[in-house]
Amino acid sequence: NLLAMFVADNPFFAETILQMAMVLYYVNDRGRGSDLLRRCMYLYETALPSSLLPSNSANNGEANNDIFMDINRQPNSGFFACLFRIMQTSGMSGCHPNAMAVGRYLLSLDPLRDP
Repeated sequence: NLLAMFVADNPFFAETILQMAMVLYYVNDRGRGSDLLRRCMYLYETALPSSLLPSNSANNGEANNDIFMDINRQPNSGFFACLFRIMQTSGMSGCHPNAMAVGRYLLSLDPLRDP
């Protein structure tokens, strides 16, 4: 209950939104959990430079493999956690191509260590 009130008062705190989304998935409220996951991803997308985000129009569809993120740095760990949860929930929902695409993107950000 306190977590829900904190998310309502602080709608731009990504770690709390991600935690609340996982609580909603745990109690089988997937619709609202999915909305919170999308909100969390939107927060990270707006904070990241556009060169890190995957784009179909950039480089004629080729992946930009020269940009890496360290999962062990605190600002990056939330982004990796959000992408991992999106991959996990997409797989649970039956959207396997989406889960595979997110997994490939996660691996391309830190190819030396498997996040």
